[in-house]
Amino acid sequence: MAWGIDFNTTLTLMRQEYSSISEVEMQIKEYDKQISDIEIKLKMLISSTPKDIIPDDWKEEPINWLNQNIDEEFTCYQEILIERFKLYQYIEFLKENDKE
Repeated sequence: MAWGIDFNTTLTLMRQEYSSISEVEMQIKEYDKQISDIEIKLKMLISSTPKDIIPDDWKEEPINWLNQNIDEEFTCYQEILIERFKLYQYIEFLKENDKE
């Protein structure tokens, strides 16, 4: 026996306007690229030695610099994932309501 939960929600796409599903899909591709870029940067930060990546003015506090930069990347990563999710939901809404 299968069960599930149905619910309604409101997603807001702030200051965004799309005239077609293909425009939404193009934005999703852009978000995919940004996600990939962040993943590459995080891998670089994780696999590098501090002397290779820490700016001279942060040599006294390399862990703080690294923590700050990784935190910024994760924050951006999370924001992009949320926006991309909203666009996937928007496409689903458009298709379900024949608003292509």
